[in-house]
This record gives sequence, C-alpha cells and structure tokens, in this order.
Amino acid sequence: MLKSSKQITAPWRKISFILVFLGLATNCFLWERSILAQEESTESSQEDYLRREVEAIVRDAQESSSESDLEIKRAFCGNLKSRDLDANTLVVETNEMDKTITYDDETVFLGISKDKIKADDLELGSFVIAMGYVSRLSLKNLAAKRVVVQETPVPIVRQSFFGGIDDVSEEEKVFVLVPQEGGEVMEVIVDEATIKKREDGEVEEVQFSDIAKGDKLVLVGEKDKNDNRIKAVLIYILSSEE
Repeated sequence: MLKSSKQITAPWRKISFILVFLGLATNCFLWERSILAQEESTESSQEDYLRREVEAIVRDAQESSSESDLEIKRAFCGNLKSRDLDANTLVVETNEMDKTITYDDETVFLGISKDKIKADDLELGSFVIAMGYVSRLSLKNLAAKRVVVQETPVPIVRQSFFGGIDDVSEEEKVFVLVPQEGGEVMEVIVDEATIKKREDGEVEEVQFSDIAKGDKLVLVGEKDKNDNRIKAVLIYILSSEE
C-alpha cells in the first residue's frame, strides 16, 4: 500500500511543479506587457508634447516673419503742409501726393542746425525728411523714427547755350564760350559732361582733348547765378556743315 501511495504522489508533484512554473511564466509575461504598454504610452505622450511644441515654434516664427515682411524702410520728404499735435501726425507735400507721417515719444526730431527739437517746433512750409517704416498695405503712411528739417532745396534749372570756343585750358577741363548772340563770355566746366561729335555722318562720343579753339557747339548745363560759369552736362560739337 505504501508503495502504491508513493507511485501516485510522484506524478502529482510533477504536475504541481509544471503548474507553478506556468503560473510564474504567465505573471512575468503579463508584467512585461504592462511595462511595455506603459513605455509606449509614455513615448506617445512625449511625442505628442514635442509635436505641439514644434508646431507652436513654427507658428510663432511664421507670424513673426509675416509681420516683419509687411514693414519696409522708407523716407518721405517734402514741405510740411499740416500737423496735428493731438493725433501725433504730420502731412507733407511731395511731387506725387500728400503723405502722412505718424510719430511717438521715441521719434527723434532734428532742426536745420542738427540740434534736437520737438514736434511743435516744426513750422508749416519747412522742408522735412522723415525716415521710418511703412506697411505694404498702406504705403502712404509712415511711422517715423527720425524727422530732420532741411533747407528747401533749390530746383536745378538746366539751360542750353550755343556759341564758339575762344580758348581751351591745358591744365583743366575748362574752355571759354563766346555766345553766338553776343553777350559776356562764359567759362564752361567739363568735368562730368558727355561730349559728342559728328564725324563722317555718325555721332560719336569723344574726349575733352578733341575740343579745339574755333569749334562751334551746343551745350546743356547749369549756370551759376553768381557768375558766368556753366557746369556742362552735355556738349555737342557741330561739324563745319551744320
């Protein structure tokens, strides 16, 4: 009987060992799956967080870029037509149209002598140059960073002259012009002038050294009001047939 009991108990021990082993293996497997699930959840939440952060950075960069692209550096110049000290605005007359200038506490105003002044020191009719930024959406309105008062520029008036050359300087690019209709002789400065001459039926650009005493010419230039000097811009030497 005892022998029979031992024979029966041995298989059950083996079965119990196998069941315990399977139970431990199952628990280990479930524990590993739980850890992997937690890691996957953590990685997923981190990815979502990083994606949101990147999207926010890109969105801020795009908005900042769009705002800066809308602003352009510009300068308005003209005579001061009106001013509104309450609204911090100036209106200047330009060759094209009236343009509006806005300013604030940070805008710098400089007078003709380059000393700092205030907006209420500006006189109507004075010539001002305002530098700042305009929006691409409103090119007629300038937010000024600096406003400078200048002397009103004198418009350049060019005149045409016709006559003959009486003398040519050997040291400088200067010659003496005797007007065809008489009058005082004039000194012509040729430093930056374009000189042209007709040769063999064709007009060619020539040098100052090609000008000679006795030549007849037509020139365009700016005459000094204080003396008989002319700053030539264009000189056309006539041929003997013209």
